[in-house]
Amino acid sequence: MTKRDFFILIIKIFGLYTLISTLFSSTVSAFSLILFQSDFYSVSIGLISVIIIGMFFYLLIYKASKIVDLLNLDKHFDDERIDFSSLDSELILKLSVFILGGFLIVENASVLMTEVYQALREDTYGLKRDSGENVYLVLSFVNILIGYLMISNLKAISGYFNRLNSK
Repeated sequence: MTKRDFFILIIKIFGLYTLISTLFSSTVSAFSLILFQSDFYSVSIGLISVIIIGMFFYLLIYKASKIVDLLNLDKHFDDERIDFSSLDSELILKLSVFILGGFLIVENASVLMTEVYQALREDTYGLKRDSGENVYLVLSFVNILIGYLMISNLKAISGYFNRLNSK
């Protein structure tokens, strides 16, 4: 694999990861802003944010080679190729699933703790939470659960993708 291919792959993986992460967080808040706020300003801000996020992911996933060219990421290396011959595909898949699951846990742990603290504090003082505020609590819990399941079922997930790749 050449250095250029490696950087393109890393940018695309980062784009897919942030796309999945954003679908569960920012897009939900943007659409709730569009649906629950009836004034023109709120709806336009929500639509503009969705369009900007969409353009960002388009650039990361479909224009990764242009980003490598723009940032000169494949220049100034001693060797042109990266040798991955000692790594098998199942090990790479296990590592990828572990990293993605770990990211989901680390990224959402602080959000979950904050939301649980807010819910307990508001429950203690007798304050009412809006139903929309519980969305982040549920989403962060689901993301942590998905990350845990990814890490705990590492072998099964990598085996499944390895079987799909061999067909």
